[in-house]
Amino acid sequence: KLDFKMIAAIAECRPDWHFVFIGAEREGQHSPDLEPLARRPNAHFLGWRAYSELPVYLRGADVALLPQLINDYTRSMFPMKFFEYLAAGLPVVSTALPALAEYAALHRVARSTEEFIAAIEQALQSPSANLLPLDHPILRANSYDARLDAMLAIIGPQSAGG
Repeated sequence: KLDFKMIAAIAECRPDWHFVFIGAEREGQHSPDLEPLARRPNAHFLGWRAYSELPVYLRGADVALLPQLINDYTRSMFPMKFFEYLAAGLPVVSTALPALAEYAALHRVARSTEEFIAAIEQALQSPSANLLPLDHPILRANSYDARLDAMLAIIGPQSAGG
């Protein structure tokens, strides 16, 4: 789901920026497009980390990225990481994911490698431009608990007990 070609191009253009990836390889990440990025000295693949450790890593980040490919899969997905990043107080730069269109005021959207670089630069220069307080209604409404409650309300009581 990640646009490894774009990330590799950005990492090459900005060797002073470091790109940290946390998580197990999955969902097509065994792509040959990953190899050029993996060879970059400023790309760091940390592998799986316990969910409880993620806030420590996010505190060390300057900008959170959602550099997804735009394809049939990503056009129909919602990246919950978006709200995790906002809740962590990070500026977010994303490709033009349809699911995030209604939240355009909360992050920077890029449609090309050049736009992605410019958006990261803007986020680095004005990191608090799109930030929300933790108790903001958008963050509360999109927590995992709130989304689970909404799904259970749709499923209804007929699903209780199997």
